[in-house]
Amino acid sequence: MLTITLLSLVIAVASGFFAWRSIRREHQRSEARVVLLAAAIDEASSPHHVPRVAPTFDYTLDFRSEPSTTTLDSLAVDGSIRRRLITIVSGASVVVAGVVLIAMMSDRREPPTQPVVPPQPESLELLSLQAAREGSTLAVTGLVRSRAGEPLTAVTAVVSAIDAKGRPVGRGTVPLAAILPQHESRFVVTISDVSEAARYRVSFRGATGVIRHVDRRVARGSDVS
Repeated sequence: MLTITLLSLVIAVASGFFAWRSIRREHQRSEARVVLLAAAIDEASSPHHVPRVAPTFDYTLDFRSEPSTTTLDSLAVDGSIRRRLITIVSGASVVVAGVVLIAMMSDRREPPTQPVVPPQPESLELLSLQAAREGSTLAVTGLVRSRAGEPLTAVTAVVSAIDAKGRPVGRGTVPLAAILPQHESRFVVTISDVSEAARYRVSFRGATGVIRHVDRRVARGSDVS
C-alpha cells in the first residue's frame, strides 16, 4: 500500500511539472505575439507608411486598435492554456484514481489470514469410567480433568458401543461444560438399542478435532457387564 501511495504522488508531481512547463511555454508564446503585434502596429503607424489622404481625416487614429487586438489575442491564448491545463489535471486525476482503486480491490481480494491454533496434545486426563446396562440401553459415566493452560470449551464426550465381533452397533455423545485448568468434569452418555454391545470405546472431540487424553484409571477395563 505504501508503494502504491508513493507511485500516486510521483504521478501527481510529474503531471503538475508538465502542466507548469506547458503554461510557461504558452506565456512565452503569448508575450512574443504581443511584442510582434506591437512592432507591426508601430511600423504601420510610422510616417513612411501613412497613406496620403485628405488633411481633414486622420485614418491612422481610426484604425489604431492596439488594445482590442491585444485583448482578443490574449483571451485566445488564455483559453488554450486553460484547456491544456484542464486536460493534464484530468488525466492525472484519472491515473491516481485508478491506482487507488486497484489498491483497494487488491486489499479486498486478499483477506487477512488468521492463525490456526492446534489443540494441545493430551489436554484431558480420564480419571474414571463405568458402564451400566439396563435392558438394551447402555449408560457410560466418566470423570475427566483438564491439563490445558486455558479453559477448554466445546468439548464433547463420544462413546461407541461395539459387539463381540468388533463391529460398532451404537454411538452416543454428550457436550461437556467448559473445563477450567486443573478442574474436573463428569459426564454421562446413554446409548439406546445396543443389546448386542459387548464393550465400548470413549473419545473426546473439540471445535478443531479430536482431543487426545491420558488414561489415568486404575482399572482400564471397557467391557459391558
